[in-house]
Amino acid sequence: MAMVFQACRNSSAEFRKQISTGTSGKPVKDNTHEEAYIHQKYLKHLITQLKPALTEIIQQGIDNGEIYFDYPAALAEIVLIVLAVKMDNTLLPGTPKEIEETIRGLISLLEKGTQNVPGSLNFLTLL
Repeated sequence: MAMVFQACRNSSAEFRKQISTGTSGKPVKDNTHEEAYIHQKYLKHLITQLKPALTEIIQQGIDNGEIYFDYPAALAEIVLIVLAVKMDNTLLPGTPKEIEETIRGLISLLEKGTQNVPGSLNFLTLL
């Protein structure tokens, strides 16, 4: 699961880099509408591509009795939406402290909601 979250973070960083410099590596002029459209497509792509893998991981945890949750695909989508938006940091810009707080809140929610041991998902703060 850590690899899925790391992929989310890495692709967000790469996307921000490309938006600010363009594919040529040079700064681009302000084109807010085009950037917004590309950004929307990027988030959709990221979530739809990672959702099946994360759903499978969650389902394996359910099958093994490590996770208790009735809707693995919904849980995967919720997690990816939160991570994609917070790690991207353009839709809802925040300071590193605010982002860390949101990730910690997500961890707490996931651990309680899936009956995991407190601290079992702390690896997410290291990503």
